[in-house]
Amino acid sequence: MFFVFVITIFVGVLTAKKPEEDEPEALPVVKISLLNTTLAEVHENGKDIKYDGNNLEIFDNGITNFYDNVEFKGRGNFSWSADKRSYRIKFDEKVDLFGMGKKRKWALIANSMDDSLMRNDVAYFMSDLTGGEYEMEGRFVELVVNGEERGVYYLVKTMEIDKQAIGLKEPDGVLVEMDNAYCEAEERSWTAKNGDCLTVEDAVTKDWTEEAMAGFLREYNKMVNAVANKDFEALEEVADVESFARYFLISELSANPDAYVTSWYFYRDGLGDKIHAGPVWDFDSAFGNRNWGDWPEKFYEPETILGRFEYTYEKKKGSTGVCGYDKRKTLKTTVELSFLMCEMLELPEFREVVSEVYMEKFQDKKDLILEHLEETYAKIHEAALRNAEKWGGDFDAEFIYLADWISARFEMFEKSIGSSLFTAGAAPAANVGNAPAKAD
Repeated sequence: MFFVFVITIFVGVLTAKKPEEDEPEALPVVKISLLNTTLAEVHENGKDIKYDGNNLEIFDNGITNFYDNVEFKGRGNFSWSADKRSYRIKFDEKVDLFGMGKKRKWALIANSMDDSLMRNDVAYFMSDLTGGEYEMEGRFVELVVNGEERGVYYLVKTMEIDKQAIGLKEPDGVLVEMDNAYCEAEERSWTAKNGDCLTVEDAVTKDWTEEAMAGFLREYNKMVNAVANKDFEALEEVADVESFARYFLISELSANPDAYVTSWYFYRDGLGDKIHAGPVWDFDSAFGNRNWGDWPEKFYEPETILGRFEYTYEKKKGSTGVCGYDKRKTLKTTVELSFLMCEMLELPEFREVVSEVYMEKFQDKKDLILEHLEETYAKIHEAALRNAEKWGGDFDAEFIYLADWISARFEMFEKSIGSSLFTAGAAPAANVGNAPAKAD
């Protein structure tokens, strides 16, 4: 029997206020000079073409750092169609940018659909605050390409195996992405027993990639079998269940519509290691971002749990639970969600882990997260207003909306996952936010 989350209806309107503004702090400026192409050609030729031999300068606090022979290319999937696009840069040797560790490859994230510019940053802060083994971090910069001001970007390390990022050591260690949205476009992909599409993001030993992935897929299918058979002990043998609980909580606290569809990363450090969920990645469409699509308004409200299921799948007749959906493509979606997580939630032992992880790592973190959001607002405010003038959007209004949304979301989780009723019931039903029923 499925148990529906207990939800308190919020009365009145939350009123986040813009923080008091101190002296504006100038963001670092990254200037890229493309020597053998133009930005228009990069956009026209596609995101996968690499351009070598470019110059890059970083101006920060009166100090200038110069780098030559920098590789430049596009990045992103859906976001590559936007006017403001994301890019990847690669240096000749590892460089430490803003104290984030030495790396050769870095990503410049446009956050083109996020008027606040801060959703990725606050999600990575949330993840780091709650103690994942490997976490992403970034720095806001202003980007200039061939003299053109491109606005505020989020500079982050790329997702790959490296002691400064995902520090795997065993020869058959592997970093894997579950990507049911864009996986088929990759040169090589693997299909798990439950239909999930997997690709290798990186491997410790490139020559052993096939062998490492074969071992990972074998364990992934064991994990699929364990949840299908409702065998928690078998699940614990192959999966780091606490990491999956953290992934679920971060995905649901942020209401990330990409969760369980794309950018779901796992790693396994060779033979004998378990499958770990993480690091988390890609949150520009999360936290109630209404720019993401034209779903019904309830989809974006902080009270709606797992709304992606309600608006993506047809409900099986007579079913009340999250996993009671047919895997049919409906409405706007053209991809399949993975049912791995919702099937995990049908295990009472896993729900107990989720509740324990929430109480230990998330419960008292709302104020710290909101403080981080306010501090970030103050740091990027002047640059963000220039960004909005160029690309559109209301930065100040979106900050208020985002802060209110996060506050309401935590209040709702406190009354659901934070209660003993969650562990006593079964997986939450998707239609708990009074979302309209699907049309026949």
